[in-house]
Amino acid sequence: ETYRTYRIGELPDIQIRYSDIIIPLQALAQYDNHIARLLYASLFTSILNSLEDKLSTDEYYNLIHTIQHRFDVMLSQSEICYPSFVTALPVIVLSKPEKIQISSQYISSSTIASHLESVAQCYRSLANYDDVRGIFFQTPGLKLITLRAIEKESHTDFSLALNSYVTALKQYPLTDETSNDPILELEHEFWTQSMLNCCNQINNWTIMSKHIFIEDTKFDTLWSNAHQLNYLMPYAIRAKLKLLISDNEKGCGCGCHWALV
Repeated sequence: ETYRTYRIGELPDIQIRYSDIIIPLQALAQYDNHIARLLYASLFTSILNSLEDKLSTDEYYNLIHTIQHRFDVMLSQSEICYPSFVTALPVIVLSKPEKIQISSQYISSSTIASHLESVAQCYRSLANYDDVRGIFFQTPGLKLITLRAIEKESHTDFSLALNSYVTALKQYPLTDETSNDPILELEHEFWTQSMLNCCNQINNWTIMSKHIFIEDTKFDTLWSNAHQLNYLMPYAIRAKLKLLISDNEKGCGCGCHWALV
């Protein structure tokens, strides 16, 4: 999508409005978590620095106190602990270390929670399943089927591991009643990624495609969501290409043929 147009002619187009910079940057941040984190921290600290010169000492003190309190509340009560947001907070705090002081307990617990699944994924990519089991074994409230599936996957029994992950996704779906269970959300994300990895290992493109393109999910849907774009799109493209090559993807209705041509 084009966010800026240029005048046609010999003279350079040097009249750049603020919106010409802000709108493309905003669009980029919506599709890239890393850029979003850097942008959020940069904007927050810049605004905070500018207000220091414009507000009185008492007003600025009250502002810092409010920010500090809100950060503590967000870190202590967050059930998702979104990694990009959590990692941006220390950057903001370190920009004013003598003024903004957040509880180290909140920072530690939220950082661990936000990166637990990511760390497990990293260890698994290195085939270090002992550490993967150790990470999840220390998580209270974890389903036993998760550890069993990891055990099967660690022995390269991807078919049995796939069955376990698919079973877990069916037995413990995310519903309105379980939406406040952060451990289940963590496991659900891990089950999905592990299931797709097992499908990839044994070339089971049918199950992979089935669990990606659920309900009304299409390629346009994956493009519109940053998380799905980063984690599901590579598997989605691979599965659809493999099925198209094997001529098993006729009339699927997801628009994959036109999206991949």
